[in-house]
Amino acid sequence: MKFFRPAVFAAAASCAIGSASADDLFSITAVGSGTVTATGDSVLDLYEDAIETTGAFSSLSGSAVVSTLNYAGVADAVRITVNAAGTSATLEFPGLGFARVFAGTDANNLADQIEDFIQDDGAEVYADFLEQIREQSVAAVLDGNPFSTTAIGARHLFDLYGLGVSGPEWANPGRFQTSPDSPKRKGPTRTIAWFEVTPSAGGVSAGPFDGFVGGVDVAGGAFVNKWLGFAAGGSFQYLNVEGTDIGHAVGHFAVPMKLVPVTQVGGDEEVGTQTSFGLQLTPFFSGGSGGSLDAAAGGSFVGGGVAANVHLGLGDRVSVNWGSQIVAYEGIDSIYDDFEFETELSQSIFSTGLVATVFIDQPGGNVFIDGGISYFTFLNDAAVDYWISPEVGVGVRIYRDSRVRASYRPSFGNAGYEAHQGSLNLVFAF
Repeated sequence: MKFFRPAVFAAAASCAIGSASADDLFSITAVGSGTVTATGDSVLDLYEDAIETTGAFSSLSGSAVVSTLNYAGVADAVRITVNAAGTSATLEFPGLGFARVFAGTDANNLADQIEDFIQDDGAEVYADFLEQIREQSVAAVLDGNPFSTTAIGARHLFDLYGLGVSGPEWANPGRFQTSPDSPKRKGPTRTIAWFEVTPSAGGVSAGPFDGFVGGVDVAGGAFVNKWLGFAAGGSFQYLNVEGTDIGHAVGHFAVPMKLVPVTQVGGDEEVGTQTSFGLQLTPFFSGGSGGSLDAAAGGSFVGGGVAANVHLGLGDRVSVNWGSQIVAYEGIDSIYDDFEFETELSQSIFSTGLVATVFIDQPGGNVFIDGGISYFTFLNDAAVDYWISPEVGVGVRIYRDSRVRASYRPSFGNAGYEAHQGSLNLVFAF
């Protein structure tokens, strides 16, 4: 039997690590001739059994049944009442104050009618329901927590163009002087083109729910001159929460503008006391999709924003980067399995942070360690309003700005949200 089939969108999965099981993401309590509560990682399978009174609900066969869904921590999220004959059903979304009665020949026919309603006349209602879930559940798919689709996209943009820890030209304060006759410079005076790939993996604790995440970020770009560049990239992540599979894919196009190219502003270069300063502003466009068949949730969005990066180099050994960013997303309709899935989404995310880098080998400045902290907040309603991410890394610079950097980054949010993630950032500069 078919049931809810909302939008699902592909995402890449790699290098995931496991975590201990806590609670299943979904549970249904069915009341008929008795009371049965069953849990599972697929809301579709659970409701199929509840409507047909099969599986865990088989003892209720032949009686009128009221089934109430706890959706990822949101109690009484959906209610379906089926009469004893299986010829009448009432679908309710209590949080929306919505109810609809269906009449059919049997339980299978009722389920088909509910499916058709969700796909067609009720698509807007179901979109409103998923929006409500994103505002209340710490394990929602598209928005509202640090590993939802919107937050994953915002984080990648911030790493590239805000803090700059995943992009070029951020981690070598001794190289960024504008004077072409510097005795320390060998080869071209600046990076012209770059490409980065960052695989990552980690564990997630979303309130009572545990899971793991793995994926890869990619980006690349080129500078037309010392003032202006172009870049594009994407983040592809796979998340499994208590057995529920979720996929995310977010892409972007950006225009980095060096309002102040990194320039020596003081000190004595010969004795390693020079100070350098730079300011970059990066407007960008972004769009993405996230979805899960198991969670019967998904959607797409487009948007844009701007990131600012301030670089301060202190001698040959130390650099400090401050970043700040705002991005806004709006939901768009998506086509999946021959029907249109509506996305009720209007979200903005603000982030800011600081990272300091110390080169531990001199002269040359090729081996470095770094540490920093970032703050993120949803500006519209979300289950996890904000989170803080400290970060530590160690890396090796290879010829100019190419490098390998390993990092560890936890995230701590309100509503009991916590995540721990490791990544390996590879940057190739030309």
